[in-house]
Amino acid sequence: MDLLRDALPFYGRSLGLILSIQLTIGMVFTVIFMFIGLISVVTMGIGAICAQPIILLLTPLSMLLMAFMEAAQTALIAENLNVLDSLKRALQVVREHVWKYVIISLIAYLGTSIVTSFISIPLTLPAVFIAMSTESMSLSDSQTGMAVMFSMLCCFFPLIFALSGVTQAFIKVTLGLTYLRLARPAGEQVITLEEQAP
Repeated sequence: MDLLRDALPFYGRSLGLILSIQLTIGMVFTVIFMFIGLISVVTMGIGAICAQPIILLLTPLSMLLMAFMEAAQTALIAENLNVLDSLKRALQVVREHVWKYVIISLIAYLGTSIVTSFISIPLTLPAVFIAMSTESMSLSDSQTGMAVMFSMLCCFFPLIFALSGVTQAFIKVTLGLTYLRLARPAGEQVITLEEQAP
């Protein structure tokens, strides 16, 4: 509860920061994919094949942009900056340590994606097999199979939400500490929130 109360003064600035970054990134990616879609229609699908290298490059770029957003949020809170200053500060730190951010982003996002896949895919396989086999079952067996599948899904979604919360917390903590370590001058201690409380 203390953390929730302490977060209230930062809510408006954090909301403005997140909306400004996400709307900008969303508009850029929308224009890129609309262009690729238009080229694909004109060239009857050949443009989509030729655009695959661009799409592959967008994956690490999108991870770097998410790391930039996390850095800006950390700068806004840890250094008590406004929205524009936090964007400038995050851009400065990310630009000075771009390769470190690329490596950390790939490890954080790809690592959590791989771990999540290893956990979630085995959980979904029984439900998939039951759904595929219901066509060859009798009515009573099919109803039983659907009831079992529904029960499994009811257990599956809370597990996925909990797993998503764990992975998101790991990503945010990792990128937040990365910013604090890279932004501080040599020999200076990590900035604490108590020192920057408004």
